[in-house]
Amino acid sequence: MIATIAAQMKREFWEQRVSFLWAPLIFIFLVEALSIGVMVSPQNLHFPENVPITLDTLTVKSYSSLDRATGKIHLDFNTPDALALIACLHQIVAWGIFALMFAAAIANYVHSTLIADRKSREILFWRSMPVSETTNVMAKLLMVCLVVPLLILLCNLLSFALFMITALFMGQDFSQWWPALKMGVLSFKILGSSFVVVLLILPFICWGLFASAFAKRSPVTISIAIPAGLWLADVLLQKYAEISLGVKALLGGYWQFASTSFRKLWGSEGYRILDINLASAVDPKISSIAIIISVLLVAATIWLRNNRYEI
Repeated sequence: MIATIAAQMKREFWEQRVSFLWAPLIFIFLVEALSIGVMVSPQNLHFPENVPITLDTLTVKSYSSLDRATGKIHLDFNTPDALALIACLHQIVAWGIFALMFAAAIANYVHSTLIADRKSREILFWRSMPVSETTNVMAKLLMVCLVVPLLILLCNLLSFALFMITALFMGQDFSQWWPALKMGVLSFKILGSSFVVVLLILPFICWGLFASAFAKRSPVTISIAIPAGLWLADVLLQKYAEISLGVKALLGGYWQFASTSFRKLWGSEGYRILDINLASAVDPKISSIAIIISVLLVAATIWLRNNRYEI
């Protein structure tokens, strides 16, 4: 079973190599180009004065200067530990860029993967193979939930390695370079938060797979129209009949998680770069609901694949 799923995942990766291989490589070099621009012109990197950014026990103000004319803080690469801070910020910004890129890739993948083989009639070939639809769906789900976070980690590490090599060749003092290199452990801490994010968006991923299996023409239309319709019906029923479908409350819970996480990272107490832990912001009730909804959607997706025969 495991070997079959692994083989399916390899096939999925190869079929989606543009989104999962070539695009990340291009973005790695784009991030590196951005990093070189920052290294060459560090005065362009600034933060508002009222956002305290903390690295261990030091704040950004310990090795930066305030431009009174613009009210911006400019980092000075010649001060102690400045490169270590930039190394941390590099990984966080790179993670955000790669996460957005893969989010777009995932949205396209889950909405197309289970309808493309029906349109091209490849489903007839795969049904002749000794591979169940359960295995097929689970392989696609693992591609998104397991492989993608690991790909983000790999992209982050490669980007960070290029950044550190660039810093060394640009004449950074080794006494600063080595402590900054050790900040690479942050990428692994971010990986934990990546899996937390995957858990919270898992219902949306599974909904996309369901829409792809259910749709005959446009999975995206179904994926957007049905939730929007349920949300509108919930609002109207609550307003005029005092009946709740729970859709508005569920979406509100997810929004609350996002806003709580944002305040945790950029709150008034500042941002501890070495203490990124989204898991502490997760509401167990919301995560449990996310898992239950996801399981139901996956079961419905597998049923559709096994019981619908129209091509």
